[in-house]
Formats: sequence, C-alpha cells, structure tokens
Amino acid sequence: MDINQVFMTGNLVRDPEGKCVGTDKQFATFTIAVNTRSAKANDNKPEFFSCVANGVTADYVMKYLRKGSSVGIIGRLYTSKYTTKSGEQRVTCNISISQLKSYYNKEADETSIEGSNKISKPPYLGDEKEADPDHKNDLDEVEDDDLPF
Repeated sequence: MDINQVFMTGNLVRDPEGKCVGTDKQFATFTIAVNTRSAKANDNKPEFFSCVANGVTADYVMKYLRKGSSVGIIGRLYTSKYTTKSGEQRVTCNISISQLKSYYNKEADETSIEGSNKISKPPYLGDEKEADPDHKNDLDEVEDDDLPF
C-alpha cells in the first residue's frame, strides 16, 4: 500500500489567488513558508510549498486568508508538467489540500490588514460555546480503570 499524505503548518507568503476553470470549478492557489530546524541555532531556513485548494476550501481560503495567515494543512503531493515560452520542460510539485485549519491571530488581523481588505474572524474559530453550542464535542471523563492500557 502506498501512502501520499502531507501534514504541515506554516504562513502564507502572499495573498491567495483565485482561479476558475469553466463555469463550475474554482480553486485557490497559495504558497506557505514552513520553518525548518537546524542543529545550528541561527541556521533555520524556511521551505516554500505551493498549495491548491478547490471547492468550499477554496472559498474559505479566498474569504479568510491573507499574507501572513497561519494555517495547518493536510493534503497530498502531486506533480504537474508544463512547457515554458522558450520551450523548456518543467515539473512542479504541489500540495492538493484536503483539510485546512487557519490559526486566527487577532493582533495580526487588526494591525496588518486595513480598510476593505480587513478579514473577519473565521466563523468556527470563535468562542468555544459559540462554535459548539450543543456541546456535542465535549469529551466524557474517563477513569484510569476504563483505559485498555
């Protein structure tokens, strides 16, 4: 069995771009920077990854995410081939997003985004009671004796 699964967190390096294919297929492309750790204290460098979201996820990306937004993503890697204007063959590696979680930062939202470009707080990232008013996601308390290990 082969596995093609990517999990990462990072920050958008620029505003996402929305695109439409035909009349019903829309998608959003964006690049995230992911910091890498190095054995040397000051030698950490970011890696950059191109991401593609479609459907409802693309709508969310275009509505709520901007340059600097922190996100966690789950997706799969895929490659694309294209030919440049000079006739060179190129191959790119992208991430097709299956799940995305934005990490809302109120201070960054209020200080770095002004005027009509100001994004609102994503609807499900508010107060926990507001996000789950029926408490369906509450966990029952478990006794140590109930655990199988």
